[in-house]
Amino acid sequence: MKARSTVVLALLCLLPAGATLSFGATLPDLAQLKIAAESGDAIAQFEYAQRIAITNAAERIVWIQRSAEQGYAPAQDSMADYCVKKPAFEPRTRRALDREAARWASRAAFQGFAGSQCRLSDYYDRGAGLAKDPIAAYMWIEIAVRTVSGDTNPTMGILYKGYRDALIARTTTENIAEGQRRAAEFKPMKLAQINPVEADLVFAELKLSAIYKIKESASAVMNNVRFLVGETKAVRLSDQSPELTCVAIKGRQAQFQIKDTTYRTTLTLR
Repeated sequence: MKARSTVVLALLCLLPAGATLSFGATLPDLAQLKIAAESGDAIAQFEYAQRIAITNAAERIVWIQRSAEQGYAPAQDSMADYCVKKPAFEPRTRRALDREAARWASRAAFQGFAGSQCRLSDYYDRGAGLAKDPIAAYMWIEIAVRTVSGDTNPTMGILYKGYRDALIARTTTENIAEGQRRAAEFKPMKLAQINPVEADLVFAELKLSAIYKIKESASAVMNNVRFLVGETKAVRLSDQSPELTCVAIKGRQAQFQIKDTTYRTTLTLR
């Protein structure tokens, strides 16, 4: 090591003033991958994370999340897997992690990533992070099967068909038919858009607690936030604070819409 340092120092002395000595061409491939990851390349960030998984698990997640936040589907799927497997000793923490897993999986699923499509089927089937929904569960496994139908590796197709068969055995024919119909209508979405699953995650945490009517004016209290019709406000949820608009108030119901989207829900005062 000392001899190598002496050689490097000698070479530096021979360089013209202001010149630098580059070792880029001789860097190990992992070092070059790290440089690409640090420069912001989403694919390199994900690949670098996989390479350091054994030696530095904590750093691995940091790089996977950076890649996922840039919209790289395999990284988003890995974030979902990480959230599901992360230990949680309190039910509230477990629910928050399951919701986060569903959010990451949905983003990859709508990009056409079959693994995440299969994950969503499982989440809807078990009611993990998302409300239990047999139609959505069947829809997503059917989408996953269709996604890998043209894959050169038939193993995944066989695996997903096995999952689908198991789901068919405990799903009514009516729900299967509806899930099949929805799967046929599935269309990938652009990364910048909030997807329907993310909207479901928001709506699942909304609760209407009061409606007030004073003369011609009506207001609704939802998640401790008071809305007039037409008002847009941020609402604090367990893991995010989306902005919602009160679209209408009628009788014991109030309708809300996620800002800058077409997703709406109607809440009823219990």
